[in-house]
Amino acid sequence: MLGVRLSHTSLRDALVRAAHQEIGLDHLLAFSEHLLLPGARLREHLGIPGPSTARLLPFRDKSAMKRTAARGGVPVCAWQPVERAADAADLLARHRRIVLKPRFGSGSAGIHLVDSPAALTALADHDLREHQAEEHVDGEMLHVDVAVHQGRLLACVVFRYLTSTLSHVDNRPMLSVTVDDPQLVERATEFTRQVVDAFQVTDAVLHLEVFERPDGTLLFNEVAARNGGAGVVPVVQALTGVNLHESMVRLALGEHPTTDYPRTHQAGGEFVWYSRPGRLAAIDDTAIPPHWLINRRTTAGPGDRLKASGFSGAGLVTYAVGGRDEAEVRARLDFIRTHTSIRYSDDVDERADRQPSNSATVRTPSSRTDR
Repeated sequence: MLGVRLSHTSLRDALVRAAHQEIGLDHLLAFSEHLLLPGARLREHLGIPGPSTARLLPFRDKSAMKRTAARGGVPVCAWQPVERAADAADLLARHRRIVLKPRFGSGSAGIHLVDSPAALTALADHDLREHQAEEHVDGEMLHVDVAVHQGRLLACVVFRYLTSTLSHVDNRPMLSVTVDDPQLVERATEFTRQVVDAFQVTDAVLHLEVFERPDGTLLFNEVAARNGGAGVVPVVQALTGVNLHESMVRLALGEHPTTDYPRTHQAGGEFVWYSRPGRLAAIDDTAIPPHWLINRRTTAGPGDRLKASGFSGAGLVTYAVGGRDEAEVRARLDFIRTHTSIRYSDDVDERADRQPSNSATVRTPSSRTDR
């Protein structure tokens, strides 16, 4: 067995070329955001069918993404590409709060929140090439996770973030819950159809982030050509009978996704504990009633040496939680927040109720980020 780090680009690409030359490749599939464009370039070079670089660029370059959405009539915020902090001065003056983010970033990594000229000046020495500045949008953030088949929504689930997607930066848990409000679900679903049309999506899985302003209007944040991270996949499957991981593969191969996995819940949510540097002693979560959990996933065990979680889509432990409705799931997420803890060998207790953050049932304004 040969294992290759996907970050070793020259070796990775050379092996693909050698395999194609030796046996011929009918398909070359890439689903990680960081591999979408390299995979497209290899397909084009080797003559393998599949989405082109130009086709996938609007799902990776946030500037191309915003232009594509706007051309399709989807409402977007004020934004501009930047190369250095000073380039964003006028945008900051107009909107008072802005966000700087990598144009090709993912997982809410490398985000800078700027709310004053002094804060912008403090970034003067940062390398902001291939970054983008955007107005900070006051409002809550939704994420919509959807499988699109032949241009139609095969499965569509609307979630609301209960905490910021930058929670991993402060080592606070990240939570989201499926939305019950039928009017909001209808508006968010129709908004998703507009995005599908604007980006000319026929067969794909999408993770869409949308702001809901205080007046109820919706505003495009970002869209990714992949499934959502954390607990999204098991929750969507429990509610719709569609597995987004499987759907990505089947849709890329021109097949119809399976739609009859057991539907076990009417509502769901996700809770993510992130890691900090240190040696893990224990994950204390035995208080969670097992029948609440759709899925529990951990990425480390006692004795493992951990690093800080670097992005929002994956943490140390993730709970996918089910329930009868949004209120019940919120209560269960709140229980998990106050009755689970992460212990490290230096005896620092990372119990949720000692974190300097709001209750899981309190909706806090989300920063414009991606996950």
